[in-house]
Amino acid sequence: MAVKILALVSLIFYFLALVFGLMLFFNSDQRDLITSGEAYGYSTIDLPNIDNLQGLMNQEAEIGELIDQLESELASKTDDLKTVEAELKELKTQYAALEAKMGMYQRGEDMAIDYLRDKQVDGSVATLAMLEEAELRFFVRYAMPFMRQNAEYTKNYDKFLSAINQNVDLAKRISTLKSQTK
Repeated sequence: MAVKILALVSLIFYFLALVFGLMLFFNSDQRDLITSGEAYGYSTIDLPNIDNLQGLMNQEAEIGELIDQLESELASKTDDLKTVEAELKELKTQYAALEAKMGMYQRGEDMAIDYLRDKQVDGSVATLAMLEEAELRFFVRYAMPFMRQNAEYTKNYDKFLSAINQNVDLAKRISTLKSQTK
């Protein structure tokens, strides 16, 4: 009985080896086979018109060219924007500096008007003589040019200058500061 079972098992293995051998010999790959459902599905697909395909391919090429053109324009505009932003930053810096300078001139103008409005010229000169070196330099640089240009206070300016000239020490300090500012 064992011999019959062994013979039957060997026949089964022989048959399987024969089937697999034939499959390899004829290269019968199941992936290449099309089922009837697939064949029916493929037969129902409507193929587009070749002219339509060519038109779509032309449109795709045109769109690609437009995209490339727009990307180059974007890069150019981005560079322009960076340039404008740098110029704007520089102008803001210059504006801040000019605004600070304008504040200095405004303070000098206010100082000049305060000194010229004072009817007591001797008191103004005494106050001016007590100023520190930096304050006096500010007065010479910013207030005195306004005093010369202001026609409204011309009479007071002449009195003020003659009072400064009478104070020899103050006149010398102002003269030295004037020569340094030029």
